[in-house]
Amino acid sequence: MAELTGPPDSGRTETLLRLNETRSDAVVVDATELTCEDVIERVMSAAGCAGLPEKRADWGWELEGSPLAGGLVVILNAHRAGRTRRSSELERMVHRFTVELAVAGRLKVVIERDLSDVRRAHDHLVVALRPNPAGDAAGPGPDGADAEALRALALAEVRLAPMPVWTALAQALGVHVGRPLDVAATLEAAGDLLEVDGEGWVRFRDERHAEALRRSTAAEVVRAVNGELVAWLRDQAAGGSTGQYLAQGLAMHAVQAGEFDAVQRSGRLVARIDQVPVIDAAHADDAYAVSGTSPAGDAVNLWMCGVDSLAQGEWASWLHLMSTVRGDAETATEIASSGVPLPWKVRWAHWRPPGALSATYVRPGPLGDPVVVPDDYLPGRHAVAAPGEWDGRYRVWDAETGEELAGPWPEPLPAPGQREPLWPTDAERNVTPDWDDLTVFDTLEPPFVSGQVRVGDLLIVTGLGGIFAVEVHDPSMSEGISKVPGEPLFDDSGFVRTAPGPGSTAQRHVRPPPLRTGRRTPPAHHPAA
Repeated sequence: MAELTGPPDSGRTETLLRLNETRSDAVVVDATELTCEDVIERVMSAAGCAGLPEKRADWGWELEGSPLAGGLVVILNAHRAGRTRRSSELERMVHRFTVELAVAGRLKVVIERDLSDVRRAHDHLVVALRPNPAGDAAGPGPDGADAEALRALALAEVRLAPMPVWTALAQALGVHVGRPLDVAATLEAAGDLLEVDGEGWVRFRDERHAEALRRSTAAEVVRAVNGELVAWLRDQAAGGSTGQYLAQGLAMHAVQAGEFDAVQRSGRLVARIDQVPVIDAAHADDAYAVSGTSPAGDAVNLWMCGVDSLAQGEWASWLHLMSTVRGDAETATEIASSGVPLPWKVRWAHWRPPGALSATYVRPGPLGDPVVVPDDYLPGRHAVAAPGEWDGRYRVWDAETGEELAGPWPEPLPAPGQREPLWPTDAERNVTPDWDDLTVFDTLEPPFVSGQVRVGDLLIVTGLGGIFAVEVHDPSMSEGISKVPGEPLFDDSGFVRTAPGPGSTAQRHVRPPPLRTGRRTPPAHHPAA
């Protein structure tokens, strides 16, 4: 494991590209705008792996057995990793991920990073290049009014910004420079520095110009401009170019403005923000300041249990389920009215939200596949039954209302009202294990979503958290909601934590990420042990 660093004009990237020329078998990944998870997928593809394994966190075992094992992976531009310019993905990629990639995948890894290193100690080889005497290879930047308009574009958190966002940033910055800034004229005059895509979104041709402009902007100006943009973005519609920019940029703009706490508690806003920028901003603001009873806390807990890579609408549906089972009706209403169409919406739930540890969620525990109960079970009522994976007993619910009709009971279809104590005297009382125990062991059953069955206009879903019923609004999902892996692709549970507030059911995720030097084994209390 080695790190190449030095000033921006030291030729770090060019040096690594020359290294690649001497190693034709090396895999080179440009980390610009990528997450650690994106890098995993690119390395897996380069290694010839057909796809991610069923247990996604075992990607290291796939790499270890691939032709790439023992080979070289070169990661360029780690300082530009992440969806936004001030992303904390750099820290995550350098401090956490590269070690996992080297150890789990049995690879040699070289990564380019910025000069500063706040770590107290580590055993990586660090090579620091000297400044390039020829100066900045990016060439001279603009001056005059054009420079201030370009500074406004550089303050965009997403590197590619639509014209309305650039205009809003220029208006906010113009107040501080004492004159209006003309972005249209600047785009025409500074065309050699900028490029425009087919939809009218603008970016710097060389990101070093944006980085230099940001470094030279006073902190109080950055905070004020970001505050103005956050206020403007909050009022934008969910659709269109500004809605797309909001999804990627609002959370980090709120961090720069000191307003992330207000954003993280807004169901209307978090439902519209892409999951990756939400998690990233939560870490960048303060890993211990994310409220476990907020939509952002729900996002963190879902992400740590592998609920990711979903379309925005279905992601919002999961957030709606989380707030509903937490009893936060106000947030659930905000999510439902956020402007993001929910492909499905929870009707009722006996479901333990990821990250929760509370007596409220003792029942029913992890469940296997649901089945529709025969019509004559209770005339006039539709019912579903499901087995408990940890106690081997069965339960029955009213499909329309969620009322528990029978169970727990050792036989597959207990009579209505037939049940025995939650904790039988002759059985181990291991009913509500920690979420980490539920999600990280190869032998664990069931998966996060174990089964789904249609009952009338409802879809009944069972899995690790229990059981819930949803109304399906998107015809394409009539056969079931998307399956989710149940564990993160990169097991980095120390990346960001949720902090429980008064009365919170949230559990801090403090388990350090393991290095996969051997096969994982379940804890001693696990039924499979």
